[in-house]
This record gives sequence, structure tokens and C-alpha cells, in this order.
Amino acid sequence: MEKVVNQVVTLSRALKNPIRPNPVVFVSVTRYSPAIGRGSDLWWIDSMAGPGRSMLYSLLSFAIILSLLEMYRGKLASSELLTIFGGFISSLLFLLLLTFIGNYQESSGTRTGWGAVVLAEIVALIAAATVHRVCITTCFLFSAGLLYEVNKLSGMMLSKNEPKGKRY
Repeated sequence: MEKVVNQVVTLSRALKNPIRPNPVVFVSVTRYSPAIGRGSDLWWIDSMAGPGRSMLYSLLSFAIILSLLEMYRGKLASSELLTIFGGFISSLLFLLLLTFIGNYQESSGTRTGWGAVVLAEIVALIAAATVHRVCITTCFLFSAGLLYEVNKLSGMMLSKNEPKGKRY
């Protein structure tokens, strides 16, 4: 336990005084040992995962969540609150499939626009329909909220990365 606490303290110090000049993004944690202190317990947070890794992680997460949703569909359909929760889980399937399709399009160089959103939504609604009819409605509503938030976040990231002289 003491070793874990020391690693967390060391991580927080490394974040306050970063050694590397690149921006810190909370995606994956890897061990970092500077040239001076070989084998030290400093941890560094890597920058964002590339489209290949993100595509793989989203596809694996999609498969795991879909299989768990199908395993526990009887339990999720047993009460009103769990049925709403089943719709939320199905909307997470929408988000993961949208991430997979978007990263696939980025790596292959193609763009379909709203086609990816419609395809991901249809698959998520079909998965929700296997649980309960109410899950279809709640999945659609939660997916619309998630899509709004993802669009807002994407707009913020694009405006942050865009140079100030290129704005029209």
C-alpha cells in the first residue's frame, strides 16, 4: 500500500513539473525513468492514442459490453429502472461503435458524414430491442445526448488546435 501511495505522490509531482514539453492527456499511463534516476518510480502520462489503438479498444469494448448486455437482458428487463439502465448501456454501444467507425474512416482516408452516426445508431437500437421495447426509446435519447456532447467536445478541440490567423 505504501508503494502505491508513493507512486501516486510521485505522479502528482511529475504532473505539476512536467519534464517533457508536450501536452499531457489522460489516456494511458506508462513507466518513465529519466536518465539521471534510472529505475525511479516516476510515471508519465502518454499523449492521446492513435486511431489504430483507439479503433481496437473501442471494438473490444463494444464486443464485451454487447455480450454482457445479452447475458443480462432478462435481469435488465425485470424492472423499470433497470430497463432505463439497459437503454443507457445500449447508448454506450452507440458511442463505441461511432468511435470505431470514425477511427476506421480516419485511418482509411474516407468520410461519410452522418452515415457513420446513422449506422451506429441503428446497431445500438437493434441491440436495445433485444432487451426491452422501452430500451429502444431510452437508447435513442441517451445517444442523442452523447452525440451532442461529443460534437461539442470535438468543436472545442478543433478550435483549440486551429491557428488564430486562419479563422474566417
